Amino acid sequence: MRIHNRRRPGRNALHVAEETARATSEGAPLTVENVRHPDTFVLVLVMLIATIGATMGLPETAWARGVIVALQSATVLLAGRVSGMRARSLRLLAAIVVGTLAVSLLGILVDSELATGATRFLGTLLVLLGPVCVVHGLRRQRSVNREVIAAALCIYLFIGLAFASLYQGMQDVADEPFFSNGQTATMSDSTYFSFVTLATVGYGDYTAAGKAGRSFAVLEALLGQLYLVTVVALVVSNVGREVRPRRPLDPPAP
Repeated sequence: MRIHNRRRPGRNALHVAEETARATSEGAPLTVENVRHPDTFVLVLVMLIATIGATMGLPETAWARGVIVALQSATVLLAGRVSGMRARSLRLLAAIVVGTLAVSLLGILVDSELATGATRFLGTLLVLLGPVCVVHGLRRQRSVNREVIAAALCIYLFIGLAFASLYQGMQDVADEPFFSNGQTATMSDSTYFSFVTLATVGYGDYTAAGKAGRSFAVLEALLGQLYLVTVVALVVSNVGREVRPRRPLDPPAP
């Protein structure tokens, strides 16, 4: 693809108007499939920050897990909505969200280990679907603007939340403390350890005990470092530039 330095203000709103006019001129009904919605990845980023704040601040109770799952569900559903996914994909995503919320509600009412494990598993699945939705929305962008920056940051935060849920699930499966100091990992501890590892800060106050936990911690650190020095750096360095698909090469002369 070619990147040009020409700035095009109001590009998203212009494309919405163009696609709406094209759909009406061709006699097609105005539906989700043929009309692009304005991007709101900034709102998705705000929802992610609120979810992380709730995970760090709420106590380790069944209702707190339900609140966190509800925030995760709303965030992922919003990411799918603003990314321009097709109606069938949105319905499938909504079905997963409804199922996760139902299991979370059952976990609040029953408060059993099985319901808690199922809630965390479905919550991890939801968080992993978040980056998929955001990447789908990035494919529709025609310029590097604040929405692209917000989307890149959303993917970064989704990765941190996914690893936090993974660490909690590993502790549930192993039925032993996740950290080497013998302390049981709470939702707050897992989120803190995940983002410290993702940012490669390495405070050293928490370390994974088992080989599996250490392996995933190394993987998360590598992903975080590579993501910052490649994707985020590339996006920031090209702010304001227009991205156009590469034109096909002319056929060779006979």
